[in-house]
Amino acid sequence: MWTRAQLDGRQDYAIQYSEVIRTFLDGIYNVWECYGYGWADDLADEKGIDGFRFRIFQMGIEERVEGLFEALRMQNIFEMFDGGDKTRNTLIKVYTDLLKNLKLGKITF
Repeated sequence: MWTRAQLDGRQDYAIQYSEVIRTFLDGIYNVWECYGYGWADDLADEKGIDGFRFRIFQMGIEERVEGLFEALRMQNIFEMFDGGDKTRNTLIKVYTDLLKNLKLGKITF
C-alpha cells in the first residue's frame, strides 16, 4: 500500500496507509487494556487520543484482530520503518496470544 502511494504520488493512498497504522495502534491499546496494564481511556486522556476509537474497536474484537493478524501475515506494512520486521513479528505474537485468550474466554469486555 505504501509503495503504491509513493509510486503514484496520490495523497488518498497515504491517508489510507495512515488509517491502517492507526487501526494497528487501536489494537495495541486494546491489548494493553486486556492484559491489565491500564485503561485505554486513561491512555487516550493522557495522550490526547480519541478514546471512542478504542470502544469501537472492541465491537467484534475477535474478527478485527483476526483481520489485523491476516494483514500482518500477508504484508509487512511496517517495512518502511527502522525495526519494521521486528515490529511485525512482535505484533503477530501479541495478536496470536490475544486471539487465543479471546477464544478461550479468558479475556472479555
